[in-house]
Amino acid sequence: MTPEQERIDAEIREAIVAFHHPSIPVLRELTVEEGRDFLELFVQQNPPSRVEIGEIRELEVDGGDGPIHARLYLPAGRTGPHPVMVWFHGGGWVFGSVEGTDPHARKLCRDTGAAILSVEYRLAPEHPHPAAVEDAIAAMRWTHAHAAEHGLDANRIAVGGDSAGGNLAAVCTLDARDNGGPDLSAQLLVYPVVDDDLDRPSYRSFAEGLLLETADMTWFWNHYCPEAALRRSWRCSPLRATNHEGLPPAVVMIADLDPLRSENEAYVERLREAGVTTEVVRLPDLPHGSFGMSDNCGAVRIAIREACLGIAGHLGTTPTG
Repeated sequence: MTPEQERIDAEIREAIVAFHHPSIPVLRELTVEEGRDFLELFVQQNPPSRVEIGEIRELEVDGGDGPIHARLYLPAGRTGPHPVMVWFHGGGWVFGSVEGTDPHARKLCRDTGAAILSVEYRLAPEHPHPAAVEDAIAAMRWTHAHAAEHGLDANRIAVGGDSAGGNLAAVCTLDARDNGGPDLSAQLLVYPVVDDDLDRPSYRSFAEGLLLETADMTWFWNHYCPEAALRRSWRCSPLRATNHEGLPPAVVMIADLDPLRSENEAYVERLREAGVTTEVVRLPDLPHGSFGMSDNCGAVRIAIREACLGIAGHLGTTPTG
């Protein structure tokens, strides 16, 4: 066990160390299809809990190149119009789906008391940058334009996501500010990718042995945005935007043991310097990827609850459970 692994919260330490057993394939050494198949099988064998909520609707929303699938989660015991958070799943822009993030979307719905619209954006490498960005922005705008049709409040919209999904959410806030809205109420960024610089201190400190390794980020970036020069644009790296003023209040979850920790901390500093109300919620002694491990770790549950209460405060909601 490495020193970094020894620091992991005891409740999930063994599971993460086991993830690096020689019998477990290294995702970046598989083909994309093999990696997706492996992750789907892994989830089937280790299904997370699914909390009950009020209602779930399958929808088609606007994407950047035609309709895309989305799933709307409505809170129990509440009447509309519902404040809503448009949610983008993680997975390095290569992995992930609405179905895969279903357990987490349900918990977000319960813990914020808001509706959650989970978006099936197009994945790389079949659809490289800017496809995911275009889908995310189009879905955000669709939500505002069609809110009333689905019992949603067009004046109380947040965006959120984890990892690559947090990247898309952050990009959405910049686009909404600069290109005619919508006027967003909040953003929930869970250890988001906000820069392409893989030489920051945390990329060196936590390079190996955790759920996300520095080499994985190189692999993800190469699939998502093969043209390296484009990665310096704010549409890839929102930390590099020239101005962060006027963005919606942010709740940023930062994992202690995460290659992305340094860029997350830099983004918080940039937002605060720009006058953006920004709350930091730490995932103590936890790695990137732990957001999805709330069933097994009390510290994760506490952090998610705190983050959701922060978003609820900006949306004017309360948890339903």
